[in-house]
Amino acid sequence: MLSASVPKGQWFISREDPVLHFLSGKSVSWEEKLNQLFPRLQGQPAFDPEEVVYRQDKGETSPPGQTPYLYLNLAIKTGLVFIYLTFQGGHPRYGAKHYTEEQHAAFPPTIIATVDALTAWGLSDKAKRFFRYWVTHFIRKDGTIDYYGPSLSEDGQILHTAALLLERAGPENWWAESYPSLQPLVNYLISLRQQAENEDRLLTGGPEDNEKEKVGKYFHYNAWVSRGLYRWVLAYQAPGNPVKESTRNSHC
Repeated sequence: MLSASVPKGQWFISREDPVLHFLSGKSVSWEEKLNQLFPRLQGQPAFDPEEVVYRQDKGETSPPGQTPYLYLNLAIKTGLVFIYLTFQGGHPRYGAKHYTEEQHAAFPPTIIATVDALTAWGLSDKAKRFFRYWVTHFIRKDGTIDYYGPSLSEDGQILHTAALLLERAGPENWWAESYPSLQPLVNYLISLRQQAENEDRLLTGGPEDNEKEKVGKYFHYNAWVSRGLYRWVLAYQAPGNPVKESTRNSHC
């Protein structure tokens, strides 16, 4: 436990959002504030600016992406447009340029953030299509993710994302098709939990892709595995779950 006499270091300062300090003042416009915090990018854009603007104007969200702040509205619409421009049909890409290489396609945070963003703005049909494609193409039969550096936290987050999609968009057009690919992931995590039963019940793994060689027991991914499995159970038991109903009927 930290003493009150311990000085606030950089770690403590980083917990505070610097933008919030600018929002309360009225002497400087929002545009000036943002330009002070985030200088405009230089160099070649990743995507054609004209196409980005065109898609911004055509895009419709629910709720509408309209706030009192022009730049916040543009940030919302631009982020959604970038999703469309990075995906190829249902196939994900981590980003532009060298990140378009196929080895990066299965990067779990891409689909996790995509589904969260699309469903938050009412674009559920695209979220379903992207998520269904991802789980049926990038989860192996043994439940592991077909990526060169997945972490256990991302395994849990994928299950959490499935539950989130079910809550926000319903089961139609993705749940029944995705369940056979998601269940092996559940089984894989349960098997790791059973292996740890005789020790301290904590799973062992690397913290993230960039530090995957630092194998150990980390709180964050044990927490996400627990949350993912918990959310999965609640999603499976939800009333009207077509997978649960078909399973029960097959045993009648």
